[in-house]
Amino acid sequence: MKTIFDKETRDGLITRINLINENSQPQWGKMNVYQMLKHCTLSDENVPGHNSL
Repeated sequence: MKTIFDKETRDGLITRINLINENSQPQWGKMNVYQMLKHCTLSDENVPGHNSL
């Protein structure tokens, strides 16, 4: 199973994120940009030790 704690996996994710632009087509699911960012934000809040600003 891939994990963001593995440098190679993390670097690959960062590369993919940096390639996203306004013309990018979703490759899975049906979320729009707002929904995806909200999903990631809510998931991040569930991480132990996470401090909201």
